[in-house]
Amino acid sequence: MREITCEDSWRILTLDVDGDSDKDLRILAGLHLRVCFRCKSIYDATENVARLVAKGLEYELPEGFSKHLYDKIKDM
Repeated sequence: MREITCEDSWRILTLDVDGDSDKDLRILAGLHLRVCFRCKSIYDATENVARLVAKGLEYELPEGFSKHLYDKIKDM
């Protein structure tokens, strides 16, 4: 099997969420996640957010959180 890039992995995983990727591509993406700490971390964080959203729970954010987040994103 061939190696894939981070970008390839994310395209495949995005398709997989929609149910549109094939088995061989999912295997390649899974192998990539085993060796790429960055992609594995992003994948795990995304999966956690999806679980929280699916549960419909709401959390109160600390005062000033939204402004702090916006400022961080703006500086990227």
